[in-house]
Amino acid sequence: MLFNKKTKVVQEQDGNSQRDNDAELPNSVTGTRRAMPSENNQKDAKLSQIIRESFKTMSAGKKALAYIAIALVVITIGTCSLGIFYELYEPEEQVAVQNNWPNYTIIQEDKIKGIKYSVDLEIAKEIYEYEIVGIFNAIKGRNQGYERYFVHFYLPDMKVGSGAWATANYSSGELDVSIFGLTAKAVNEAQTKNYDNSIGVWKNNIMGSIVHLAKQGDSFIVLEEFEDRTLERSVIKDGWKFFIPNSPTGDFYYLVGKYLEIWDEEGINSKIRYYKRT
Repeated sequence: MLFNKKTKVVQEQDGNSQRDNDAELPNSVTGTRRAMPSENNQKDAKLSQIIRESFKTMSAGKKALAYIAIALVVITIGTCSLGIFYELYEPEEQVAVQNNWPNYTIIQEDKIKGIKYSVDLEIAKEIYEYEIVGIFNAIKGRNQGYERYFVHFYLPDMKVGSGAWATANYSSGELDVSIFGLTAKAVNEAQTKNYDNSIGVWKNNIMGSIVHLAKQGDSFIVLEEFEDRTLERSVIKDGWKFFIPNSPTGDFYYLVGKYLEIWDEEGINSKIRYYKRT
């Protein structure tokens, strides 16, 4: 089932930070007296002298504790600095984790400077639309400066270039999200559904359906459940092949391990992932 929804994306405009207005106002206006450089130097010198005198009067044990405290402060500051550095420069794959978005793997990228950024991603399973938008924004935020963005989402076992599970395309200030395969909602509903005499259930993300193979008396049926309808076909079992009677193109299903292959007289059309057995 194809779902097209457009979501407005609010662009953040980088503005120059304003100056501290008080910096250019006279003391009479701000109501405060600003310390002169010489006064600051005198205060620093006095503070240093107090610290030196304090150390002279300390016992050896207290001095050791003071040095340990100073070392802990230095380590804490260094650790915080490293954390800020990692946050700024962490790999793109970690962005989704940090923002609680699903993990993804970059398959390939295509860039035309200032014009287009395109990327193919692999995700582990079907996700919700808001998660698609979250991943898109994370990627766009790390690859700024393009007029158009094209993000293609693939599931495991899907071939790049042969149809993505979903896309998120940005142009002229608008984000268009399209889900071509099964939605996360449909998959979750199928997971809780009980099937009688089931042989297996598979996800067909090319057609956007749940395929259910079951035994019905002495025969077998295939139920293909879409978002808005269900197709039922009687099939004839021959080994691990299930033929559709009187099919003009010789269509049949072939059960191979955990996969269900869909064939016709010209060869295999698709290989769909096993979902569950009941």
